Amino acid sequence: ITIAASTSVGTGPFSAVITVATLEDVPSSPPLNVSASSVTSISFVLSWDPPVYEGQNGEIIHYIINVLVQETGESVNLESTSMQLNIANLKPYRTHNCEVSAATSIGLGPFSSNVTVITLETAPTGPPLNL
Repeated sequence: ITIAASTSVGTGPFSAVITVATLEDVPSSPPLNVSASSVTSISFVLSWDPPVYEGQNGEIIHYIINVLVQETGESVNLESTSMQLNIANLKPYRTHNCEVSAATSIGLGPFSSNVTVITLETAPTGPPLNL
């Protein structure tokens, strides 16, 4: 920042440059482009991009990933310092709703939109019952 005084006659010399920084805050924007890849019957890879720079409001130190299994209502919260996470030990042919939030040292920002991932089917593990 530089400052100069001004009158109706003109502007005076500018001050020396001063560098200032604002304090961190929670992110005001969610992570972007959340997507799933490498889907198998028991795992998938979730990846995302950071929030837009203007919405980061500080240094992103980690991400929180919420995964909800629709069929059972089971929910798990995971943490990652990278922008990709392998989610494993899942059951075949289940629907998973995933959302991601970025965090600064102050706290969590908003969650991304839900991404739905369905693990692949497998062959039956037992014979038919109740014939």
